[in-house]
Amino acid sequence: MRNIWKAGIFGAVAGDALGCPVQFESRDKVATHPVTGMRGYGTFNLPAGSWTDDSSLTLALLSGIADTGGIDLKHIMTLNR
Repeated sequence: MRNIWKAGIFGAVAGDALGCPVQFESRDKVATHPVTGMRGYGTFNLPAGSWTDDSSLTLALLSGIADTGGIDLKHIMTLNR
């Protein structure tokens, strides 16, 4: 059986990594050089495939939920993975 949750998270992180190098650029600028694959060293000067804090926070939240079976904010804030 397909795991829709895992697929959704992988898709969100991959999308974040695709958008990371062009984050905060104008739609017009991106339209002149569309994102068609992983790029590096754009907005945040990171290697291709790097994701942003959006994915990091999502992964920390999910890890915390897996650890505790619920949302324990103090636990999530102290995760160091």
